[in-house]
Amino acid sequence: MILIPEQIVYLREQRRNTKHALAGYSDYLSSKDITSGDYYAKEVIGDGVTDNQYHQERRKLGEITDLLENSEYLKTRQTDEIAIGTKFRIKFDGTGIENEFLLVESINELPIGQQFISIESPLGKSVAGKKEGERFSYVLNGRDRFDRQVITGTVTAIEKDLNNYTNFIRRKEKSDRICREAQARR
Repeated sequence: MILIPEQIVYLREQRRNTKHALAGYSDYLSSKDITSGDYYAKEVIGDGVTDNQYHQERRKLGEITDLLENSEYLKTRQTDEIAIGTKFRIKFDGTGIENEFLLVESINELPIGQQFISIESPLGKSVAGKKEGERFSYVLNGRDRFDRQVITGTVTAIEKDLNNYTNFIRRKEKSDRICREAQARR
């Protein structure tokens, strides 16, 4: 899977929050001393729920860590045509409103409510490879085979200024990876 920097930032924050949540279970886990003969006597109604929550957090941490370690990181962005990692604006016909989106491989690792579009979505498939000013269209299927809607629009702008994206220091040469204070001292 290809992760864009915005996804990596979000996933790292989620990993940090999950580790913090797991640290909160340390008192609970230490009270469940399995080696003592009293273990079953210590169990209360809430233990099953707490155990389940603890294991869900551990599974979530494992999934996030696995995703961060085994994914490819996007290092360069397309600014002449829409590709994964490109921020762009489109205007849907009939609305007159411009919407801004960022094309990603998968939206499963992103916060809900952001303007991310998966390349596997009908909109993502229709705008991939388009340039500014080009038109797109796709079909939305409704509840039955007769309920279909054709959505059309125009790509109005592609963000060309790389400073308007989240970028990582990693793309700089190692010798240039110093903080501002160290740079000022030089």
